[in-house]
Amino acid sequence: MTVSKNDAAERVQAFVIPHSHMDVGWVYTVQESMHAYASNVYSSVVEELSRVKNRKFIAVEQEFFRLWWVNVATDWHKKQVKQLLHEGRLEFIIGGQVMHDEAVTDVDDAILQLTEGHGFLYETFGVRPRFGWHVDPFGASATTPVLFALAGFDAHLISRIDYDLKDDMQKNKKLQFVWRGSPSLKEKQEIFTHTMDQFSYCTPSHISFSNRSGFYWNGVALFPDPPKDGIYPNMSLPVTKETVELYAQTMVDNIKQRAQWFRTSHVLWPWGCDKQFFNASVQFMNMDVLMNYINAHSDKYGVAVQYATLQDYFQTLHQTNLSWDVQHHDGITGTESPKVADMYMEHLMQGMMGAEELLAAIFLLPQSLELSNDIHHPPEYRPTTVKTDSGNDVVEQHIIVYNPLAWNISTYINISVAYAMAVVLDDEGKAVPAQIQQSMESTTVYDLFFVVELGGLQYRKYIVQFPQSHCDTWSACGATHVARVVKFEKKNVNQWKRKGRKLLPVLNECYKLMFDQETNLLHSITDRQVLFHVTDCHSYVQWKILIKFLT
Repeated sequence: MTVSKNDAAERVQAFVIPHSHMDVGWVYTVQESMHAYASNVYSSVVEELSRVKNRKFIAVEQEFFRLWWVNVATDWHKKQVKQLLHEGRLEFIIGGQVMHDEAVTDVDDAILQLTEGHGFLYETFGVRPRFGWHVDPFGASATTPVLFALAGFDAHLISRIDYDLKDDMQKNKKLQFVWRGSPSLKEKQEIFTHTMDQFSYCTPSHISFSNRSGFYWNGVALFPDPPKDGIYPNMSLPVTKETVELYAQTMVDNIKQRAQWFRTSHVLWPWGCDKQFFNASVQFMNMDVLMNYINAHSDKYGVAVQYATLQDYFQTLHQTNLSWDVQHHDGITGTESPKVADMYMEHLMQGMMGAEELLAAIFLLPQSLELSNDIHHPPEYRPTTVKTDSGNDVVEQHIIVYNPLAWNISTYINISVAYAMAVVLDDEGKAVPAQIQQSMESTTVYDLFFVVELGGLQYRKYIVQFPQSHCDTWSACGATHVARVVKFEKKNVNQWKRKGRKLLPVLNECYKLMFDQETNLLHSITDRQVLFHVTDCHSYVQWKILIKFLT
């Protein structure tokens, strides 16, 4: 898609997005950050937005905002927040507790933290965030845009991707695209994506006429305590008659530089960075003067500026009616060097090929029920080739068990079967200890439990066979115990003191447990090795004795 020939002559419209990037735990703890600067961000921003009607701000990490709302905000602050949200001058972005990592975070955790944040915002304000702002995760996963699209987001922002890729996207004006993160969902869950340019989510922090903090007039946050006099390190020179032209030219040059990398004359100019706006008064006081000056000389500069939220920017972009390239990024790499990116690609390809071969080998196993005639042979004489024989048939089912953990495990699994007897054989043809019993949920289904032992990241194949005739205990059937099911009914409290208790024993070679069938409580535990006996196990005192003994 080519850009209009008149683009170069068009006036650039810069959408100045005030924000503060607040890591929820990086160098400092959440508590340290709240004390040093985060509380002041929201208090001072709300106060300054309430003072001047054209000021705006986006709030990203909900963890800090919620702590401020619950523990710091006054009734006046809370009233003003609701009014600012109603006016569209305060906007919640992402809405999750944090800006979640995209490399190692489990998708369930990503959904949970997003759900918790969205729940708080909806219950408190009746609002739902509409935009992503993943400007700091190291690398962009295709899962996140799919998740955000499913959450109803209208657009998504990313920043930290491979340097060469970003440089190429800038040169070819491909920083904005429609992202289809899921090859199966495709256009059903696509999302418009804006990639931050090489300046990322910050504005230039160093300018030629000042060695301080650029457009950050409140300076740098101070830990562990805010300065009592309000003077922070590296506070930039204020905007005065002497400096306003220098600031204006620097800001205009940066806006025009960024405009060259996008297809429209609308530039998203993030005004903020790490730990900013803890003194929103000095921030807005200086930026107001600077923006008014630029707009007063807009013909000279060819640039107009305005405070904005992401809603303002993306709505204006949408009204251009441009069509956008669709990118099927299965994975956008992180901030590593080119040679490391090549290494990642090589490892990923090797892993994908190995996984495909493994899956092919696994799923080539017969998955349907088959007939076999070998159930009556002892395991050591069991034929290695399954044959069908109508004379003495047995139904056979194949089970694949996988250990996703990196360490060895020994556990049991439970499957529902339709037969009253079953034999479980491992991949070496040996009988596996198992137990089968009538299901508590249905009279036509049985619960089969059997022990599995797996190494880290290992899978094993098990064969479950269901004999259709009598099975001798000397055969593989001897490894399966047919259990008796005892149903416990709820008992009234007034029946607890009934005498003549009916006790049900459950025992192994180490312990004997006695359950009271009248109360369904554990009555006693006996150590069969040392003959230690504890009764009335529901008593608090006896539990303390029992715990001390068992540990």
